[in-house]
Amino acid sequence: MLDKRRLVHYIYSALVNRGMAEMGESQRAKSQEPRAKSQELGAKCRERRFQERKGGDMIQFDPSLPIYLQVVNALKKEIIAGRIGAGGKLPSGRDLALMYRINPNTSVRVYQELERQGVCFTKRGLGTFVREDGELVPKLRMEMAEDFLRSFLKNMEELGFSRQEIARKILEED
Repeated sequence: MLDKRRLVHYIYSALVNRGMAEMGESQRAKSQEPRAKSQELGAKCRERRFQERKGGDMIQFDPSLPIYLQVVNALKKEIIAGRIGAGGKLPSGRDLALMYRINPNTSVRVYQELERQGVCFTKRGLGTFVREDGELVPKLRMEMAEDFLRSFLKNMEELGFSRQEIARKILEED
């Protein structure tokens, strides 16, 4: 008789627990649906906003160069072109990650590198801003031009062109 009671009690408690577990799962699923939809909608809005801001063009990453350096160069180009002015606020780390479809940790590294190079500064709680230095844009422009020229010359020499042939080819293009 005692064994029957235990068996009945065991079956009853199993059924009750199972019913509660099922109820909990369904209630949990229902409560998370609006939250998931809200998060999805928010992500879509942020992405659309940054595509509009960026013009919708995404950079193609070069596998031979770290992604964070490529994003650093892209932001420098934005500053040189005047799309982000001196004293202008740069996107937050999360927004930068959405813009370039990179990991948020990579965007943190991008801003650390820009700060190390003296291009921007961070105000705690306010964001990251471009330095208000009158010499910043011309300096960045010359640095990037020298980097592009070095890369161009290296590639042309690898193709077998001499410096004189390269100079002649450039002058022919004008």
